[in-house]
Amino acid sequence: MPTFSLEKNFKEEESSRKRKNNSNSLSDIQNNKDVVIEPKYIYIIGIIAGILTSTAFAPQVFKSFSNKQQSSITWLTLVLAGGGQLLWLTYGSLTRDTVIKIFASVTLLMYLLLILSKFIFKNKAENNYPFSITIPNY
Repeated sequence: MPTFSLEKNFKEEESSRKRKNNSNSLSDIQNNKDVVIEPKYIYIIGIIAGILTSTAFAPQVFKSFSNKQQSSITWLTLVLAGGGQLLWLTYGSLTRDTVIKIFASVTLLMYLLLILSKFIFKNKAENNYPFSITIPNY
């Protein structure tokens, strides 16, 4: 009776891979075989992702402070996103990943500025009615 062994199958697969040339053809890429991304490209992807996520809320921060109005983003969104960034900053510190630490700090700063805008411009938003009617006292 033939026996099935994961070790045997692994060895057979490994030997068949060794027989193939390392051309990184499209089928190899699709099957995720023998394709290695160079660390510098992974680093570049991380930097681009950090730039995009860190600057995503910059227009909202600029709008809030230039118009001197509260951010229209809900408190729950700001607290959850800020908490997530705080955890990313912690993760980056624990793994000593400078890229994650830098961009998590910048993004967390954006969230803190939006939270600050909600406190600073709170009274103005409550007293600023777009259509106010003044009734004279007779």
